[in-house]
Amino acid sequence: MPARSRPTKHLPLLLAAIMLAACSRNPAPIPTPTRQPASASPSSTAADTLPSAVSSSPTPPYEVIHLTPMPQPQLLGTLVSLFETNGGCRFPCWWGITPGQTTWEQALEILGPISYNMVLYPLHKIVSIRGRGPLDVDVLRQDYSVNDDQIITLIETRLAIKDNAYLLTEMVARYGSPTEIVLGTWSQIVGDKTTSYYALFEDQGFLITYDTKTIIKDEAVEVCPFMNQGGYLVMWDINSGSFFDWVLKTAYIFSSGKSRHALLGEVTDLSVDDFIDIYQQPDGCFDTPRSIWYDLQFYDDP
Repeated sequence: MPARSRPTKHLPLLLAAIMLAACSRNPAPIPTPTRQPASASPSSTAADTLPSAVSSSPTPPYEVIHLTPMPQPQLLGTLVSLFETNGGCRFPCWWGITPGQTTWEQALEILGPISYNMVLYPLHKIVSIRGRGPLDVDVLRQDYSVNDDQIITLIETRLAIKDNAYLLTEMVARYGSPTEIVLGTWSQIVGDKTTSYYALFEDQGFLITYDTKTIIKDEAVEVCPFMNQGGYLVMWDINSGSFFDWVLKTAYIFSSGKSRHALLGEVTDLSVDDFIDIYQQPDGCFDTPRSIWYDLQFYDDP
């Protein structure tokens, strides 16, 4: 299907901040930590609380909790099972935690036994879990946004298991084609490097970020998506607002005048399905206008 048109040309820095901020997290019960009052933050809707990583930096009061997770190898076995089964639920549910439904207190029953550290702000919870073993990081960080009623509205996490469970083709088989492919044009791509793009499943409430190679030409930048399982996952409550609308609504905060994201359908003639076909080709590539690339704009401007 063709990429759905939107009322604006490009997306700002927000999605990049989300992806770079997330890491990972895990489940189980612990003594329930003292809940901090949410009076320090204004009452918010899901559209206001969507990406915790790109909202204003939380300020005290906050609480740091140090935990003793279950012993190895039970912990690693639990983590691998959670990555493989997702706690028996579908996105945007993550490990049995569903944005818009699960309270932070309920999430603690899953996350407590596998976490070693938590930093709790009124509307933002940071969970750290030790990885190693079959995971590709030593520490998994997961971020949770909550509203004033302490209901989780958004989850950010790293996809850290070493398998191909989150290949774009696998996600399409499970969830259908993405609503949009969003090209990240913020990376320092001077020279031939990799950057990221987002498969945005807006109507289902999640996105996954993937890597792609970029090759700079005289008048274009060639993008060559290669098959990788994805780096970060963001999930939100679709009944409380549109992630896309939230991004557009808050774009004015980042007033550099340079776009850092672009919709595939607005800068190429490709549809989402065309992109997926290219993704599956060993040497599949396509050209994008040089002018959309954030870093190159600085070099090209007089």
